[in-house]
Amino acid sequence: MPQINNTHYIDELRENLKAKDPIKANIVLSHLNQMDKSVRKRILLELSKAEEEFVVPLLALFVQDNTTLAEETGLKELYYSKIIENPQMLIRLLQHEELKDKRVLIQTAGKVGCQNAVPIIVNMLRQNIDPEITKVCLLALGNIGDPETISDISDYLYSGDRDLTKTAIRALKEMETSEAVERLVERVGTDHEIDKLILDTLAEIQDLQSMRALNDLLLSHDAEIRNHAKSKLVKIGRPQADFLEVVDGPQTDKKVILYAPTWEATHFS
Repeated sequence: MPQINNTHYIDELRENLKAKDPIKANIVLSHLNQMDKSVRKRILLELSKAEEEFVVPLLALFVQDNTTLAEETGLKELYYSKIIENPQMLIRLLQHEELKDKRVLIQTAGKVGCQNAVPIIVNMLRQNIDPEITKVCLLALGNIGDPETISDISDYLYSGDRDLTKTAIRALKEMETSEAVERLVERVGTDHEIDKLILDTLAEIQDLQSMRALNDLLLSHDAEIRNHAKSKLVKIGRPQADFLEVVDGPQTDKKVILYAPTWEATHFS
C-alpha cells in the first residue's frame, strides 16, 4: 500500500469537514491508524474544532462501525467528551428522524448517564421490534439507573426471547436497587438456566438485600435452586456475614448468618 502523505491527509479531512461531507470524512478517518502520532493529534484537533452539529453524528457513526479503531486512535474518547460537554446534542440526535441507526447514541446515553434521555429511550423500547435495539435500550436504561424504568426493564424478564431475558437481568443488575433485586427474585422458579443466572447476579451485587434473597432461596422446594444458592454463598465467604436483625413481633433479636466459607451457617426462618 502506498504511503499516505501527511499534509495531504490532513488537508483532505479539513476540506471534508468544511464541505460537511460525512462519506469522504469517514473514508479519511478509516485510515487514521496508518498515520503517526503527530498526525493523529492534528486530526483530533481538527475534529475538535469542527462544527458540532456535523462532527458529533460523524463520530457517532464512526464509533459504531469501527469500534476498535475508534478506541485505538482516540476518536471514541473525543466523541464522548463532545457529548459530555454538550448533552443536549445527544438529545437532539436521539430525536433526529433522519438518523435511522441510533444504537451508538443510545449506548452513549447509558455510558454518560444522561437522565434526560430516559423518556426517549423508554419510548424506543416500547415501540421497537428489533431485538438488537431492544438490548441496547435495556442496557442503557440499566446504566442510567432511573428507578422509574424498572417496570419497563422487568417486563423483558418474561420475554420469549432468552437473549432479551438475559439482557434484562444484566440491566437490573446495573441498577442495584431493592426493587430491581425484588424483580429478579420474583422471576426465579420456572427455568433453571435463567434461575442460575439470576442467582449468579445476586451474588455479584452482594448488597444486604441480595444476600438475604440468596439466603431465603436455601428454603426453595427446588433442589437445583437450593444447591446453587448454597454454592454462591459459600464462594462469597464471610467478610461481613453476621449482623443483627430486629424482627417484628415480641422484642426479640435474632442473628442471621447469611453466608460462611465452610457453610456451617443456619437460616433462621
